[in-house]
Amino acid sequence: MIRVLSVTAVGLACTALRLYEEELKSLFTSRPAFLKTLDPAGADPVIGRDDEIDRVICILCGRTKNCAALVGAAGVGKTAIVEGLAQRIAAGAVPDALVGARIAELDVGAMVAGTQWRGMFEQRLKDAINQAEGADGKLILFIDEMHMIVGAGDRDGPGDAANILKPALARGRIRCIGATTSEEYRRYIQKDAALERRFQKVDVEEPSVQATVAILQGLKQWYQDHHGLTIRDDALAAAAQLAARYITGRQFPDKAIDLMDEACTTVKLHKPKEVQNKETNTRNAPEEITVAPCHIAQVVSRWTKIPITTLGREEEKLSHLADRLHERVVGQHEAVNLVAQEVLRSGVGFDQSGQPIGSFLFLGPAGVGKTELAKALAEKLFDNEKALVRFDMSEYADSGSVSRLFGGPRRFSFYEEDGQLTEKVRSQPYSVVLFDEADKSHPSIFKVLIQLLDDGMLVDGKGRNVNFKNTIIIMSSTLGAENLSARMAGENIETARDLLMKQVCVSQTVPCKVPVRTLLIDKFTC
Repeated sequence: MIRVLSVTAVGLACTALRLYEEELKSLFTSRPAFLKTLDPAGADPVIGRDDEIDRVICILCGRTKNCAALVGAAGVGKTAIVEGLAQRIAAGAVPDALVGARIAELDVGAMVAGTQWRGMFEQRLKDAINQAEGADGKLILFIDEMHMIVGAGDRDGPGDAANILKPALARGRIRCIGATTSEEYRRYIQKDAALERRFQKVDVEEPSVQATVAILQGLKQWYQDHHGLTIRDDALAAAAQLAARYITGRQFPDKAIDLMDEACTTVKLHKPKEVQNKETNTRNAPEEITVAPCHIAQVVSRWTKIPITTLGREEEKLSHLADRLHERVVGQHEAVNLVAQEVLRSGVGFDQSGQPIGSFLFLGPAGVGKTELAKALAEKLFDNEKALVRFDMSEYADSGSVSRLFGGPRRFSFYEEDGQLTEKVRSQPYSVVLFDEADKSHPSIFKVLIQLLDDGMLVDGKGRNVNFKNTIIIMSSTLGAENLSARMAGENIETARDLLMKQVCVSQTVPCKVPVRTLLIDKFTC
């Protein structure tokens, strides 16, 4: 009996081992769909990118280093350039070296998925490389988000996708196109000199407003057919112009295309009932559904939370700003006029210098109306008092305050929170930012604020650009209130202000080694 049981146990063990080997073999030999051929027939027409496409063609036709890296901000059209190349190949409008070629997107995520056994990822990638090499240059690999190949599949050794690809790229037998953002290119690709030199960089710049209008014109018919409506030409111009003025956190042409697309769906959603009612009442032919500039403005208002009635009315609001501020702020005639003049000079919505609309230092005793003037400015200029973003700088007196305001440094991988200031401005780009009691904040904060006031742009802890050009920056302080009281005693106001500014300089409310008083701070109001 014992011998029979032993034989049975050995048989079961052998069966289990055989099943395990078969399963392991199937895992290694299975070929998931990680190579997807681009279909040029299903892609939108590519407009205004002929120079970039020509440059990519020149690189791909080279004898060596025939790999291109498309580098640009998200939304500028890097993938569209590859689709445009596929359309040219399909039309035969390419050199002989690329005639009959096809472009296949290499899905790094799909290759990594399910590779629980060591060597599976490497085998999948080598199969793709062998397939490309066997096509004799007629299979062009496209790696979107190419920075993902750095470290992909690497567990305990140097077996990541980048190191596996390097020998094949060096031989020049594989044509490859990569695409990534400028930040990711600097962070991952440039650090690997061997990988960087195997790609020729092609910078993809954001198109201008005029170029974006031309792109929208080229896509117009496609969106009309999809939504079953008509898009007016002035609506396309409005999409580009309003996107440039009010949507600052995204790039052309992506934001203008999305704006046009959502305007079409919005009109299509609300118009059928109106058309049906008119048909019932008039018994005429069905009314054509049309997208107009007002529908574009409606979507912009929804995205930016700016009332639709105020879009495009900056000049009217600015011309009466002083009178509207005086309605709420009483007894500060000089300060109100100075603020209104500086805002009028800068102009809301007109990017002249790239700096914020205005930057001010409000000095005075408690209760004289410093915060009230900031609230009034937010209400009268941006039609909402909630457009005021206020920070009590007495809460930012420690050395870690910079990370709290602007986000943690990238070297701290555990720090995932967004900066309190940068996140609020990203979500509400048209706002008044008030740093209350600025003299009580940590000195390191001023180093960042100087860059903000000078460039109108900050890079947060996650490497994202935050645009401050549509904000008004105000710092307030009660420092030197005793000197301001000299005005009431009949002393010359200029003398009082000189004493006040000396005290501000000594206390480092504004670092005196940087000429912020004359270059960065527009007006000192008392």
